[in-house]
Amino acid sequence: MFGSEINDFNLEMAAIDGYLELIEPLAMENFTSKYAKEIKELSFLKDAFSKLKNVDTDLISDECEVICEELKASFSSATLKKEENSWAITFQGIDATKIKTTAENIKILNTQFGLLHKSILLNMVSAAECFLSNILHKYFRINSDEIVGRLIENKDKIYTFNELKSFENMDDAINSIVDKKIENLIRGNFLDWIEFLKTKMDLKSNILDEYKDQITEIFQRRNIFIHNGGNTNSIYLANVSTKYQYSSTIGEQIVLSKEYLKNSLNVLVLTFSLIAFEIWRKRKIENDTRVTLLTTLSQKYMFEGKWLLTEKLTEFILIDFSADNINKSMAKINSWLAKKRMGLLDKEIVRKEDLSAHSVDYQLCQAALLDDIDLVYELANDALQSNTISKDQLVSWPVLDEFRLTDKYTYLLNENDMLIYEEVSTIVLNNTCSSIIT
Repeated sequence: MFGSEINDFNLEMAAIDGYLELIEPLAMENFTSKYAKEIKELSFLKDAFSKLKNVDTDLISDECEVICEELKASFSSATLKKEENSWAITFQGIDATKIKTTAENIKILNTQFGLLHKSILLNMVSAAECFLSNILHKYFRINSDEIVGRLIENKDKIYTFNELKSFENMDDAINSIVDKKIENLIRGNFLDWIEFLKTKMDLKSNILDEYKDQITEIFQRRNIFIHNGGNTNSIYLANVSTKYQYSSTIGEQIVLSKEYLKNSLNVLVLTFSLIAFEIWRKRKIENDTRVTLLTTLSQKYMFEGKWLLTEKLTEFILIDFSADNINKSMAKINSWLAKKRMGLLDKEIVRKEDLSAHSVDYQLCQAALLDDIDLVYELANDALQSNTISKDQLVSWPVLDEFRLTDKYTYLLNENDMLIYEEVSTIVLNNTCSSIIT
């Protein structure tokens, strides 16, 4: 039902995540390259202040003279002055101009990072809003018989007679009703969405409540960046749980950190993807496409080390009636791995799971989760000999990360005459594509 929409949403959020990872380092690299000399000189200044912290301000010692001479190598006009309980370094002429210019450029760089982070926040929230709008529109296009009861009531008076005359047919009028109702919903806050999804769409997923407070903060933070210059206000404090408030002080300027943005993006991807999957699943339609997409996304996030996403998506597979035993067994292994990486795994649960009827690769994963290196070695050797797993799987499965750090792994490679090497790809450009190079 929502396969393409869920996939597109995850791709869009991955693009935003990639943009954050790419642009910030490039901006920093460009800045440090352009102002390498100035940055080096400012580092001398920073070192000087660090040394002066340990120098008694009651007297000007030989140590002070040494520090001052070191500074003069970069700043000829540097003068050390004693102030109350501290030291001051003054500069004149070109030195003062140089330091002021470099400081201003650093401020510009920080402003650029602030604008970048603000743009990413606005884009990720907008993507989540559009995604929810898209899936609700699609749902009611497919299930138009549910518009009355879920979006409107029989007794609702939506249009005047003159307004009705403006539509060419009844379908146009119905589509207009759907558009208006969904648009009004999206204009509300996340709590309004939760209420609608629970009462009108019959969603009972705990995911709505689990991240309710965190997502409310994300949306409120977006609002104050749009309407209040990024400063906390009474609306923000009134609507955001104290656990997630940036500050409890009105007027505090919020600094958007890279860590906050990445964590918020993951929570939005997880919550809104599961909302769509849950609405899809509630239709009671067995659908291999849904399980395939869940499996594909969970494995993608597993290889990226995004363990919260991996855990929650695999847990959804375990409750999806369309998933067969193979899909559920695979999901259980991946869910355990995610818990292990987050420090939440109960190894007794893994140990008690009887996988004797499963193929050796499942037993291999179980042993790896339990850190039974000897058994991993034995089972991995059996799996390679029987072609149950390939060399590529041996060297890439995240569940075998710990095993690959041991001598047993090296022995296994040698015993199976397996040479691990890095593949080098060569790209040949000819005149037909030379225009892409600038």
